Amino acid sequence: MWIARVANHVKRNLLLYTLLSVASSITLNSLTPVIPSMPKPLYSKLVMVLAVLTILPSMVILRGEELHRHIRLWKEITLASICVYVISPLIALAFSRAIPAKGIALGYYLSNLVPASSASLGYVMMSSGSVELATVLLILLSMLALLTIPALLMLYSSIQFISLPTTKIISSLVTVLIIPMAVGQAVRFFIARRRGVEFIEKELRPGLNLVTMLSMLSLVFVLIGRSVNVLKIRPWISLEIISLQIVAMLILIALLLIIDKAMKVGYGNHQALTFISITKNQGIAAAIAASGLGGGALLAPALVPTIQPIIAIVYLHLSDFVRKLLKT
Repeated sequence: MWIARVANHVKRNLLLYTLLSVASSITLNSLTPVIPSMPKPLYSKLVMVLAVLTILPSMVILRGEELHRHIRLWKEITLASICVYVISPLIALAFSRAIPAKGIALGYYLSNLVPASSASLGYVMMSSGSVELATVLLILLSMLALLTIPALLMLYSSIQFISLPTTKIISSLVTVLIIPMAVGQAVRFFIARRRGVEFIEKELRPGLNLVTMLSMLSLVFVLIGRSVNVLKIRPWISLEIISLQIVAMLILIALLLIIDKAMKVGYGNHQALTFISITKNQGIAAAIAASGLGGGALLAPALVPTIQPIIAIVYLHLSDFVRKLLKT
């Protein structure tokens, strides 16, 4: 099927297409500033639509019916929750102080608060990790996001003495995460009852993955386009954000290796914990940033997708070392 071939091609070359999206956005919006000159309400709606299109298809693919089977893994669930909503925000808070522009620093912090996307399940699968545990973590952490993200942003605002639109933040979270999750799982349940789960996995998955990837690439184009003036004024800020994100991801990986070895977490569960913890759904971060946090906050959610796949793929190549380290 041609959709499957196209989806596989885009998936294999996603990093290249992401970089092309960034480069083309900078070039085109520098020559013809369509995105920078777009009215803020229209731009916010565009980002919201693209974020939903990025998230909704993955929620149909997500195997929510497996949640009850693995909910007993309280040790791994607790560890993932701490990594995603305690350790990662603390690292981001510390690193954000190295970014001089408050709006950009806020965006960097925000980009590290959000949970993972369904793309993380692909990394877990390729590493022979526990996809079942990763699915459970993805669902539970997404549900927790409605409480934790606003709370963490309010904590940040009190530390940095800035005002944030709490109502808009919660509204955007509901729009781009909670509603797509509920709708996606309802659609999955309906199709599974009518056509079976295999129909979703074999027939629908390639098309849904393609929609997700194309929407993500479009979202990167739009976010970079809005930030093109910031990049002109501070050309080195993009390298700073990417460098900080690399270090943050490496710290999380090292901590999880140490903790999992001490707690005797097996290789499969460790890989699920790691990829769910280090990869972030920047569509959610972009939607929140566009809801009223200012133009600078959009930069980090646009740049982080350029580095996440690289670190994830490098870690995939270290699977044999990780297996030996954990002795499983």
